[in-house]
Amino acid sequence: MSITSWSVAIRDIEIGGMLGGSTYFGELNTINPVHRIRPGLQVFGRYNFHRQLALRSNIGFAMLSGKDALSKYQYHLQRDMVFSSSLISITSNLELNFLPYSIDSKYSLFSPYLSLGIGATLVNLQFDKRFFNNFMTPFGVGVKYNLSDKWNAGVEYIFNYTFRDDLDRITSHQFCVADHFPFKQRSNSRNNDSYSFFGFYLAYKFKTSVNCPAYSMSHNSTY
Repeated sequence: MSITSWSVAIRDIEIGGMLGGSTYFGELNTINPVHRIRPGLQVFGRYNFHRQLALRSNIGFAMLSGKDALSKYQYHLQRDMVFSSSLISITSNLELNFLPYSIDSKYSLFSPYLSLGIGATLVNLQFDKRFFNNFMTPFGVGVKYNLSDKWNAGVEYIFNYTFRDDLDRITSHQFCVADHFPFKQRSNSRNNDSYSFFGFYLAYKFKTSVNCPAYSMSHNSTY
């Protein structure tokens, strides 16, 4: 009987933070990806359980804003609405690396990746009374880099599709009697609001191993 060593490894885990900008999409901005960009941030933990797969949990904060006066459409200019909102999110993502990637290998320098997940939102510090309206589906693309033995970095663009239509604080889809266009259509009730987040991140790698001396012998033993 021979006993050589027993090793427990704690590795392939990252803790990081991301800074960037967020853009709202909805009634006040339909297609412009740089419409009234506002600051956003995110902290995350990533578990690289496979060279081409990783799980990530995120807590994010984003400020959103929209303004009809910046539109090229006459209807938006006549409506002339403006808003600002804040959003807190908790999400979980699955990342698919295009290239084999390992945080403890000097040969894995970088890899583009796709990201898809599910999350929950808190808009203006309030939950929506309709339960499923508080959820969203984030998906996006990014590139991750091995900077050094302890650090890596990356850039990411995430599009967050929500299940609600009030990020822009529009709660009624018709103008009221006191408005300039009484009882006319104010917004599209069939399109939910969304927002994007583009940012740069820096992450610290945990990749250590611990040897248990109770199960280690410098020489083989025979019984």
